[in-house]
Amino acid sequence: MVYNGKLDERHCIDSEAKTYQWDEWVSAELIVYGDSLIMHIIDGDTVLQYSKPQIGSDGVVERYDPEEKIDGTPLRDGYIALQAEGQGVQFRNILLRPLDMKKK
Repeated sequence: MVYNGKLDERHCIDSEAKTYQWDEWVSAELIVYGDSLIMHIIDGDTVLQYSKPQIGSDGVVERYDPEEKIDGTPLRDGYIALQAEGQGVQFRNILLRPLDMKKK
């Protein structure tokens, strides 16, 4: 992805989000404008912003089809996945809303 104006191939990037206790509910928004802008917003604060996501470098993914995983290929569509990187998490009130991408 492009982060802070340059290609960044790290698997994980620290955000500016604060740490929350397990029993706190947090409002999270992910805004995706195609491949031009992706914003992570936690409790109203933008904590991470990047653009131009692409299939990543070797070493992170194992057992893949090299004809399907071509590093550097831009991501323009895909799946929505909710996960926690090794930590417990609960979800509720998940809403999906398509954004109007037409120029006005």
